[in-house]
Amino acid sequence: LTDKVVWVKGKSTLSFVGNYLYLATGQNQFNYIGMSFATLADFAADNPSTLSATFGVTGREFPEHLHWSQKGPYVQEDYRATPTLTLNLGLRYDNFGVFKNSQPYALNVINGPFDAFRAQGEPLYDSNHDFGPRFGFAWQPRSGSVLRGGFGLFYGTHASGQEGDVLTLNSVHPFSVSTSDFPDLSYPFDPALLQQVNTSTLGRFVFDPHSKDLYSEQWNLTFEHQLGSQTLFNVGYVGNHGVHVPGSLLPNNFNPLLGSRVNPNFGSINEVVNDYNSHYHGLQAQVRRRLSNNLAFDAYYAWGH
Repeated sequence: LTDKVVWVKGKSTLSFVGNYLYLATGQNQFNYIGMSFATLADFAADNPSTLSATFGVTGREFPEHLHWSQKGPYVQEDYRATPTLTLNLGLRYDNFGVFKNSQPYALNVINGPFDAFRAQGEPLYDSNHDFGPRFGFAWQPRSGSVLRGGFGLFYGTHASGQEGDVLTLNSVHPFSVSTSDFPDLSYPFDPALLQQVNTSTLGRFVFDPHSKDLYSEQWNLTFEHQLGSQTLFNVGYVGNHGVHVPGSLLPNNFNPLLGSRVNPNFGSINEVVNDYNSHYHGLQAQVRRRLSNNLAFDAYYAWGH
C-alpha cells in the first residue's frame, strides 16, 4: 500500500509519501539424511565422512506460517534556490518489523549462539528504527553545462522470510556431524547413533538478535556538457559503502587442538551476523549523439573498484 501527496508553493515542492507492506509465507518441507565421502573407496565401503540433516532425524519440518509488516514513510523537498540551482532534501524512516510464526516453532537465541532459546511469545530479534537522510543538487554554471550530485543513506532489512524459515528448523533438531564427532560413522546408520545426534549433538540455525539493519551510504557527482547541438557528454563518479552487511559464521566447528568442538554440548551451528562491510567506487562516462545527418550513436565507459 503506497500513497503520495505533493504540495507546490513558490520555489518549493514538498512530497509526502508513505508505504505499508504486509508479508506472509508458509511451507512444509522434508528431506533425507545427507552423506558425503572423502574418497571413492569410502563411498564403495559405505564409510561416510559426514552426516547432515536439515530437518533432523525425522526428515520433516513442522508447518510454518510466518508473517510480518514493513513501514516506510518519507518526506522530500525540491527547492529551486536560483534559476540555475535546485536543491533536494529528504528524510526516510524505515521499520522492517519483526516476523512472527503463528505456530510456536521459530526459535532464536537470547544473545549469543550458545545461549538458550527465547521463550515462546518473545520477539525473535530486536526491531530497529532507521532514519535515512538524502541530499542532492543540480547546478548550471553556464549554458550547456550541468553539475549534479547527491548523498543518501538507504536501509534494508537484516532479517528476511528465508531466515525466518531457517529459525523454524531449530524445533526439529537439525544436525551435521563428521568422523571428528563419531569416528565410526557408517551406512546403514546405527539407530543408537541417530538417537545420540538427536539428543547430544544438536545443531542450530540462529542469527544475532541485536543486529542492526544493513544500510548503504551512496553518493555521486556528475558533470554533463552539450557539445554542439546534437551531442551530449556525461562523466560521473559514484560511490557506495555498505554497512552491517549480512554474512554467516560457524562458531562451533571442530577444533583439532582441543580434540572436540568449541562447545561440545552442541553440534554444528550456523550463525547469521551483520558484521561485514562493502565498498565500491566507479567512474562512468557516456557520449550520446542524436540522429543527425544519418548518424546517431551511444558510447559508454565504466570503471569500478
